[in-house]
Amino acid sequence: MDRVKVLIADDHTLVRAGLKEVLSNEDTLEIVGEASDGNEAIRKARALKPDVLLMDLNMPNCDGVEATRRIQAEMPGIAVLILTVSERDADLLNAMEAGARGYLLKDASPEQITHAVNYAARERPSASPS
Repeated sequence: MDRVKVLIADDHTLVRAGLKEVLSNEDTLEIVGEASDGNEAIRKARALKPDVLLMDLNMPNCDGVEATRRIQAEMPGIAVLILTVSERDADLLNAMEAGARGYLLKDASPEQITHAVNYAARERPSASPS
């Protein structure tokens, strides 16, 4: 398989920069773009056609669940992984019902995140242990 193309969507610039740094160190991954809200994530998903979209749950304008729902309806080949601070069961359920392939907490290690991205690209679900 070629390198996995990843789009990062998070409303915090520092989080996006940190994820980009972590994921760029993995030979199997290629960062193709960044988005700061769900609407931008949808637009960039259309244009960049990533294999995996690493998406924050809580963002302005269009949250991660709604963006996931819209992306999966239009581009079901894109694996969406939610990366969030929320440990609420309802948030997990809503994300998975919207079509997310995985749900990770932001306290996950860099290795767990890169592993989950690679797994999602190969159509395997991922979730934080907690």
